[in-house]
Amino acid sequence: MVFYPALNTLVKDFGEFETNTTKVSAYGKNNAAAVKIMDRSGWQ
Repeated sequence: MVFYPALNTLVKDFGEFETNTTKVSAYGKNNAAAVKIMDRSGWQ
């Protein structure tokens, strides 16, 4: 394993880790609607 001190400092600067409680199944369930919204808004 390679240790990168600068990267370690960068990650620490992000702050405290917060767990994401969103279930992965929700991503698939909402994908079609999300794609429509992004397409209509011109997001690339």
